[in-house]
Amino acid sequence: HMKEYIEYFTGLQRSYGVCKVDDGHIDEVTGKKKWKHEWAKTPVTDQDYLDHIKGIRSIGIQPCTDDGMARFGAIDVDKYPIDRKFYLDVIQDKDLPIIPVLSKSGGLHLFLFFKNPVSAKLIREKLREVASGLGYSSVEVFPKQSTILIEKGDLGNFLNLPYYNSKNTTRYAYKDDGTAATLREFVSLY
Repeated sequence: HMKEYIEYFTGLQRSYGVCKVDDGHIDEVTGKKKWKHEWAKTPVTDQDYLDHIKGIRSIGIQPCTDDGMARFGAIDVDKYPIDRKFYLDVIQDKDLPIIPVLSKSGGLHLFLFFKNPVSAKLIREKLREVASGLGYSSVEVFPKQSTILIEKGDLGNFLNLPYYNSKNTTRYAYKDDGTAATLREFVSLY
């Protein structure tokens, strides 16, 4: 399933995000779990994805490539507490091509995937439209950028990937019945 996983989460190649999962704290105000993040400043490799899945090191990917294209996007729902059943029901009722995934901070990432690269600008517009239909107009969407200012050394923002430490992950996709999908089942949901 690694080949498919890497393919689904392909984005910016020249750097990727690293999350310090051992160094977290709870935000007193929002109740959101927070961790330190940084850019690796080296190109992402298949091994980096594998280390993520194995639980060795948590990574994030910037969906927007240097040419302004993306293969995936996500709506970041992190208003707590989250009524997960509401989202699962709406996704099913409206037959949205969205895969809901529990995020690292306990929120939801509503993923949209594409077989071929699509304009990041178009993905952002589509995700905003979906978010607005869910009653959230001011929610964060990824890719956060439609273009990356390469000449300024810009990297934009990365999104932490699901299925970190996949055997005991807390970042899993939901199946239609509201139960956790294994990595293999996630690949088939896609």
